[in-house]
Parts: sequence; C-alpha cells; structure tokens
Amino acid sequence: MQCVGICTDGAPAMIGSIKGFVTLDKEKKPAMITTHCFIHREVLCLQTIGEDLKEVLDVTVNMNNFVKQRPLKTCIFAKLCENMHKDHVTLLLHFEVRWLSRGKILTRVYEMREELLTFFKNNKDVRFTDCLEDAKWVQKLGYLADIFRHLNSLNTSMQGPNENILTSTDKIIAFQNKLKVWKKYISRGNVEMFPLLYELQGATGDMEVVAVIGAHLEILSNRLD
Repeated sequence: MQCVGICTDGAPAMIGSIKGFVTLDKEKKPAMITTHCFIHREVLCLQTIGEDLKEVLDVTVNMNNFVKQRPLKTCIFAKLCENMHKDHVTLLLHFEVRWLSRGKILTRVYEMREELLTFFKNNKDVRFTDCLEDAKWVQKLGYLADIFRHLNSLNTSMQGPNENILTSTDKIIAFQNKLKVWKKYISRGNVEMFPLLYELQGATGDMEVVAVIGAHLEILSNRLD
C-alpha cells in the first residue's frame, strides 16, 4: 500500500528539516501530503501560558521529580505520608514528551502539598518550601491543576474509534463557549468553576491571582479561535 499522506504531532523527530521522518519520506515521495494532528493542535494551546503560571508549572514539575527520581527520597517520602495517614504515598513520574501528563502531576502535587512541605522542611530545601508556604503560589497551582483537568478531559473526549472531525469540532466550540462564560465570571472575581482554587479562596478570589487567570483564559480563548 502506497502512503499518500502523513499526520504528525509536530515533534522534531517527525518534521525535522534534516532527519525528520516526513523530510526523509518526502525525498522519495515529493507529492506526499502532510498535516498537523487536529487533537495535538489544541494541546499546543497550553504552551501559551504566561511567565507567571509557567514558573509555577516548572517549579511543580521540578519539585515532583526531585522526589520521584531519587529512590531513597521516594521511600522516605512514602514513609512520611504513611505516618501522616494520607491517601496517597507516592508522586507521579513526569515525562517531558507528554505535555498533558503534567495535568496529573499538578493535581497530585496539589493534593500532597502539606506532605511535600513537611518533607522539604525536613530536608531544609528552601527553594520548594518558600513556594509551598506562599498562599498565592499555591492558589496558582490549584488553578493550573483545574485548567489542565478541563483540557485533559477535552483532549481525551476527542479520541476513540467513533470520533471524527465533526464531533471534535463540536466539542472544541462547546469548550470555547465555556471559556467565554469563565472569563465573565473571572472578571467579577468569581472562581467557582475551578474547584481546587475555590477550595482555597472561596467564591471570591485574590485579585492578583484572578488577574493572572483572566490573562491566561484570554490567551487560551484566542488560540482556540
């Protein structure tokens, strides 16, 4: 069977100008059509988060991997969680190649923030302790966990044997309309649509954090248009 088209996720291994799979294949089949994955295009929208939220995301991933990638620290942390009688005793390993895997990382770190704070205090790690003791930083973490959960849900719903371009388009349009409603609520300082953030702030959020969230929702909405 002759290949007439390739759909990729835009990874360098696929579209690299020198050794990318598409580049090498086109040397033999110049007329071959290449397209960007419809689902992955929406995932790329997440990469437009501002510096403020990106700093929270990066620190959270570093915090997670600092514990998870060191067997001894993982064991010590698990024992600490057991002694604190917590539901979770381990973090999740983060894979850079899977952007949306960060959604689960964010939620787990948020849920285990008290255990992590105790762990880092015992290790005298000021980098992470200062973040976990900063109320605004934790609120931004809660928001990121919430918005990634919504986007993970959207991405997952656009996959499966019965999914097609029409049903996926309908789901994206519905999500765009949801973003418009969220922006209206955020402009009033209302964060009820983000449960983890709401858990920290109540119905009316901290205005500095709300401003950061509003800016991110605006960018996300524009990229999805």
